[in-house]
Amino acid sequence: MSERLRKITLFLFCSSIIAIGLSVSISQGFLVLAFLFSLFSSKTSGFWKEPIILIGFLFFSWYLGDFLIHSFREENFKIYSKTAFNSELKDIFLFIGLLLSWNLRKEELPTVLKALNVLFWVLLVTGFISSFSPVRLSRLISDLYRESSNWKFTHPMGQIGGVSIYLPIGLMNTHLTFGGLLQFFFTMPIFFFKILI
Repeated sequence: MSERLRKITLFLFCSSIIAIGLSVSISQGFLVLAFLFSLFSSKTSGFWKEPIILIGFLFFSWYLGDFLIHSFREENFKIYSKTAFNSELKDIFLFIGLLLSWNLRKEELPTVLKALNVLFWVLLVTGFISSFSPVRLSRLISDLYRESSNWKFTHPMGQIGGVSIYLPIGLMNTHLTFGGLLQFFFTMPIFFFKILI
């Protein structure tokens, strides 16, 4: 049973990687599910003895403790928690990703690399398509789970042969998010070069 849960966790983790190119919120949903399944699956040997895991666990425990202490001082817990979650408290997903990736076995890495490859192509294709759209394509995904009455426009870059070109942002809300995701892949050649040496 534990190995089956491990495979489900790996599937959900890879789904969260691929979904980043479509929607960060959907990706976070897959990440939370992967984390919940990982609680009941087998861990790699020495997982909890790793200093980075212990430091990360202590840091985010302090982070959540700080949030809880401050939330009791606020008049409206719901408003405070929503504000906190829309800012720094969302970093908890980074910690969940750290726990999941640190617990990977060597034989699971090729599957994760395939998911990263799919993400790269999702970003390239959606980025190319968004270069020709005057409105942000993120609305196509975000309207699946929340309504919005207006379409946000993208930044024009100019024209090539009479065709308007816009700043590519893929399915993201901002060019910074899209650029940050693409920038992640600039380190990949260095990573693979180190493996080959």
